[in-house]
Order: sequence, then C-alpha cells, then structure tokens
Amino acid sequence: MQRSHKQLLAAALVAAYTAFVPVMRSGMRLEVGYNEGWNLYNAHTVLLHQPLYTERFGWHAVNYPALSFYISAWLSHLTGDLLYTGRALSIVGLLCSALLLGAMVRHLAGSRYAATFTALLAVSVVCASAPSYIGQYDPQLFATPFFLAALYLYLRFRERPVAIVLMALLFVFAGNIKHNLIDIPLAVTLDLLLSRRWRGLALFLGTAIPAAVFSLWINQHVAGPAFLTNLLAGRGYSLHHAFDNGIGTLGPLIPLLVLAGITAWRSRRYPALRITGIWLACAFVLNLFFAGGVGVATNSLFDTLLAMVLLVGIFLDEVREAAPPLTHLPLVIALWPMLPLFINNETSLPFRDLRRLRQQQQTYRESLAILQQTSGPAICESLLLCAEAGKPYLYDPFNATRFIQLGKLDPSPLYRQLANQQFAAVQLNKSIDLTKADTDANRFMPEMLEIVRKHYTPVLQRDGILILVPLR
Repeated sequence: MQRSHKQLLAAALVAAYTAFVPVMRSGMRLEVGYNEGWNLYNAHTVLLHQPLYTERFGWHAVNYPALSFYISAWLSHLTGDLLYTGRALSIVGLLCSALLLGAMVRHLAGSRYAATFTALLAVSVVCASAPSYIGQYDPQLFATPFFLAALYLYLRFRERPVAIVLMALLFVFAGNIKHNLIDIPLAVTLDLLLSRRWRGLALFLGTAIPAAVFSLWINQHVAGPAFLTNLLAGRGYSLHHAFDNGIGTLGPLIPLLVLAGITAWRSRRYPALRITGIWLACAFVLNLFFAGGVGVATNSLFDTLLAMVLLVGIFLDEVREAAPPLTHLPLVIALWPMLPLFINNETSLPFRDLRRLRQQQQTYRESLAILQQTSGPAICESLLLCAEAGKPYLYDPFNATRFIQLGKLDPSPLYRQLANQQFAAVQLNKSIDLTKADTDANRFMPEMLEIVRKHYTPVLQRDGILILVPLR
C-alpha cells in the first residue's frame, strides 16, 4: 500500500471513530443539547402558522433568524419527526461542509489526495472538538455549507459577474439560517478591496445589501413584528468566558493552527490563495470575540476550525513529496484530532459512552412519562422534555433569565405563580444548589430557585434530571 493511501486510511479511520458516538446518539430519544427543545418549540410554532417574534421581551424569545425553523418544519412533513429532521440536517451540514472544503483544496492545490484528506480531517476535527454539536438539532452546522458554497463560488468564478451575484445571495440565504457567521462574507469583502476589484465589490455589495434588507423586511412582516428586537437583544459578556472557550476548543489544536498560519502567510503573495489566510484571520478574531457572550459555547469557533483545516489541506499538498521526516507529517496530522477527542472525554470510548447514553435515554423516558402524567403547565430546563411531554411553551430559561438580568422583564408575576404552586412540575438538570452555582449556564435566577426549593419537592433525581412537584 502506498504511503498516501495509508495516510488517507488513517484519516478515514479517525473521522469514523470521532463521528461514531455522536451519529449513534442522534438516533436516541434524549436531549443532545439545550438548544434542541428551544428549536423544537419554535418549529412547532411555525407548524401552527403562528408568528415567532411576537414580543420584544417575553418569557420566551427567538434570537435566531426564522428560516431554519421553516425549513425543518416543512421537511418534517416528509420525515414525520421534527426532532430527528433537525438532527439529520446537522449531520448533513457537517458532511457537506467537509466536501466543500475538499473541493476548495482540489481547486486550489490540484490534488485529489489533499482534497480527500481535507474532507476527512474536517469531519474528525469538528467531531473531536465539539462532539455535543454533532447530530444536535441546532441550525449552525446546517447553515455552514451555504456560506462555504458561496466561498467556493468566489474561489472558482470570481471573475464572473453571475457568480458574484449568486455568491451574495447565498450569503444572505445562509445568514437567514444563522446570522452571526459573518467571517466569510467579511473575508470576501476584504479580498475584493485588496485586489482593487472595484466593479466586483460594487456588484457584491449592490446585491448583498438590498437582498439583506429585503430579507429583514420579510422576517419582520411574516415571522413577527419583534424580529429585529429579538435578534439584536443584548447579553452579558465576559473576557474570561471568551478565553475559556478559545483555550478549550483551540488549545489542543495549536500545532495545526500554527501550520495553517504559516501556510496563510506564505500564500499572501498569491492572489488565488490570499483569501484563505484572510478567512482564517477574520474567523479567529470574530469567533474569539463572539465566544465571550453569555450562553455561547464551542460552536462560536467552528469557522476558525474549518479555515484551519482548509489551510492545512493546502499545506499537505506541499509536503506530500517532501523528504523525511516531513513525509510522516500527514500521518501525525491525521491522528491529531484524537487529542481533543480524549481531552473532551465525551465521546472518546464508544462502548462506555453508548452504555452511558442508553442509561440517559432510559432516565429521559421515565422523566417524560412523569411529565406526561402530571396535569398542568411545567417549567423545564430541558425544553425538549417539556416539548415532547406536550407542555405549553411558557418559559425559556436562558432568554427569560437574560431579560430579567438586563432589567427588561419583571420576574415578580412568575415568582408569585411558583409560590402559589400554579406549575405542576419544575425540571432541572442538576440539584438546586448546583444550578445556582452554574453561572455559565445562566438559566435561573437565584431567587426563583429558592422559591422552588421552598414550595416544591423532588419526585425524580437521576442521571442529570431532577423533577420537582408542589408540596402538599
């Protein structure tokens, strides 16, 4: 077997290993991530032909664009299950993103080997660095391939006006799925400026700006009058949180980031390659900035990971025929994602992790049965539990707490309802004391938790689920 085939085999095995548990988990009935129930409730609202953005500051809010909810709701008519539809879109989004990165390397480097390696590395890096987002019902991975498709168009056909127009429209479409992935449009704008391609820049902005304004008008008039207020609502910010997210996600990949940075610096003299370095710089700066927002997690750094993989793929083509010891470098790169996988230790040992997930699934089913048998409204930290139990959408823990902290929402009516035991159940993901201490999650005010402690008693506490019902 040739050396290049061994390297590709290693990359394929690592990609399969890192993706195995997250893909298996996506078929289980349990909560993969906090956003799943939130997305499910919003898509249900669309299915009921109700507006998403009805209040400026309410007990539940939608701070994402509407398009992902409409797409998943429409597709659920074909699949029959809204939750699994959203999860499938996440996995398909990752695979399409990997293929598009491979296609970019094929175009830029002219190497099928480097293109294949890049696609496999993209899967393993993302699955190892952010396993909780793989197969989760969340729109970011679904939006990413549309941004990458626009970048691919720019790389291949930047001289063609039709391609510039189509690229701008793809950016706007993707931004209506997830609105804060702005590093690729910014990189394209900067590259057009540096290239002094004024006609191309004018065509790009002349298409993108009116299309964006029109999409805002559509959202405002179709999805609800409070669209912009919800989308732009503030949140707390912490440089410490940005540092923790950055180190936790990018720290284990520093050698690959260094390789990407070296390749970007060397590519700056070549107009066809220069945008790859610009993208890495834009993604790194913007992603680290967004990583400091309260409630923001590893997904804020996805584009940095993808830009890094693209540049590493270009580098691999350069060292493929190099003399030893550089000939062993591709194998080291192929195996490197195993480091963040085992540091995260969330999906690193399939037999152990699948056994744990089956236990969580059983607990989830028991919790769901309790909530379904409990007559009346409920407050759930796991919104997916309340949504699948058929409970009305009354309280969004993260956004409601955020609005209370910003002084936009008066919590006293909710506190009175809890004290009067008007909720049939309250569900938390950990004990009351641990929930109070978890300031990163930021989902419940301490005063609210003390009212729950005083007026409610546990009926189930197991595997990360606590259900409390009124004291009698």
